Amino acid sequence: MSSNQIDSIAGLIYGSFVADSLALGTHWIYGQKALRRDYGRVTDFFDPRKDSVHRNKIRGQQTHYGDQALTLMESIEIHRGFEFAAFAQDWQRMWSGYSHYVDQATKETLKNLNAGSAAAAAASKSDELGGAARIAPLLATMANKPIGSVVAAARAQTALTHGSKAAGDAAEFLTRLVFSLLDGETLRAAIDQAVSAAFDELDLRKVWIGVEGTRSLEIAAAAKSLGLACPTPQALPTLLMLLDRCGDDFETAAIENVMAGGDNAARGLALGMILGARHGNSRIPTRWLDELEAAPRIEAFLQKLRAHEA
Repeated sequence: MSSNQIDSIAGLIYGSFVADSLALGTHWIYGQKALRRDYGRVTDFFDPRKDSVHRNKIRGQQTHYGDQALTLMESIEIHRGFEFAAFAQDWQRMWSGYSHYVDQATKETLKNLNAGSAAAAAASKSDELGGAARIAPLLATMANKPIGSVVAAARAQTALTHGSKAAGDAAEFLTRLVFSLLDGETLRAAIDQAVSAAFDELDLRKVWIGVEGTRSLEIAAAAKSLGLACPTPQALPTLLMLLDRCGDDFETAAIENVMAGGDNAARGLALGMILGARHGNSRIPTRWLDELEAAPRIEAFLQKLRAHEA
């Protein structure tokens, strides 16, 4: 791989975890005025407050979304690639003794698995972006594979927990967008290509046109008009808006994502992955990389990928 490719692959995985961690302390605050009043402009990691759903976490750690992405990363490392059955077992094992927040899609999937459902049929019906947004380790691993096989793997890992067509479409969209960037396309060209793919349920060309129609609004107002909540039909338009407005600067995009409020953590995983691929690891603020608790694990993972490609 060229030095630019190495930087982009490192960027997509570090960027995903960094943007998730930046959102940790403000996750699921929907009142934008209250967020600004109580937290100011969030530019650094901080310990979640006692009223946060992530109150047992500390600065530099991941949300429950990021923890699942770390489990995916470790599953890929252990099994030398993505294997759905192995990931399902590793993911289920992760929750044993987990002392932090557990989302509804996870609860439903675990309930189905514990009742005897096969992993391929245990998913919740959730259409939330969080299931698709955790794919950075998978895309880093499969960066030189044919796009069709990568899309299938991204959809499969998402379908472990999120069984809706919209969640699967989100996984495919994110995969196609990131791979266009890794191929050297500009961000705008990559978005245009990705939204033009044929999806099962989502009409992403229509979504993109709607996003373009919010350019007269301030970022926070545009995010509120498009949607702040977890479901893909709300989260994906806001993600696209942030890419459209802030895509030239990783730091600004990650901060504006946090300040938009709502499910900024799932959006962060996706946003950081996309802009990390676009700009490379060298454009991610070092103060965030230095404080990311998972950085040694991520670096060890990337070193094995580099050795394999050498």
